Amino acid sequence: MKLKVVFLFCLFVLTGCFRVFAQDIQGSSDHPLFSRIPGFSINDYMVEEPGIYSFHADQDSIITVEGKKTTIHYMCNCVESPLRIIRSFSNSVRPNGGRSIEYSDNRIYINLKKNGREYWAEVYAGQDDYFLTIIELNPVIENNSGTIKQQ
Repeated sequence: MKLKVVFLFCLFVLTGCFRVFAQDIQGSSDHPLFSRIPGFSINDYMVEEPGIYSFHADQDSIITVEGKKTTIHYMCNCVESPLRIIRSFSNSVRPNGGRSIEYSDNRIYINLKKNGREYWAEVYAGQDDYFLTIIELNPVIENNSGTIKQQ
């Protein structure tokens, strides 16, 4: 009986340790625009170029943008408030002149211009995960005829 208890305890501890130290999936990385929330690891990662996605420009209008699309799914072995997750992102972009639209208690849309580029992002948060979708727009340049085009 004592051996069973010790075995079950060890199994429980080892299983818990593996979850606490979850690794990011191979080939993934954080987007340079945003720091991850501590305790979360990358569970899914995809980059598409070009990619397309629709964002809320405000509460009533939707904008569809095209550019380099990065989608990252973060998970943790924890319970986190979705509102705290989206507020963390909202607070991180405001000092840099970014704009955020909190669409609901678990979804936020972000527009940010940095280093000559424009970015649109969506964060969709659950209690133990969040999805980050970012579109990096191609830089807009003006040619000699006054026509504006994306590079």
